[in-house]
Amino acid sequence: MSGMRIVFVLFVAAFVMAHAGNGMAMTPEEQLGKLIYFDANLSNPPGQACADCHHPTAGFTDPDHAFPVSEGVIPGKFGGRSAPTSAYAVYSPYFSRNEATGEYVGGQF
Repeated sequence: MSGMRIVFVLFVAAFVMAHAGNGMAMTPEEQLGKLIYFDANLSNPPGQACADCHHPTAGFTDPDHAFPVSEGVIPGKFGGRSAPTSAYAVYSPYFSRNEATGEYVGGQF
C-alpha cells in the first residue's frame, strides 16, 4: 500500500470513528475505512491494527500511557517514540519520490 493510500485510509478511518456514534449511517467508503483501521491482519507480522496504537478513545494516539514509547506488533519490542495521533495525517505532505535525488519525501512514515 503506498504512503498516500495509508494517509487516505487513516483520514477516512478518523472520520469514520468521529461520526460512527452520531446515528448517521456510514457510507460504503466509511465502512471500508473502519474495517481497514481495525484489521489486525494488515500489519507485518499480522496481529496489530492501526487502532491498536491510534485508538479512537485516546484521541487516536496510543492508549497505553504506561510507557513513553509505543510497543509494536512483536511483544516486548518498542519504537523510538509514542504513536502520534493519526489525525495529523491530514496535515502531512503527500508521500512521493523525488526523481532528482531518488529519495522518498512526505507522508508520516
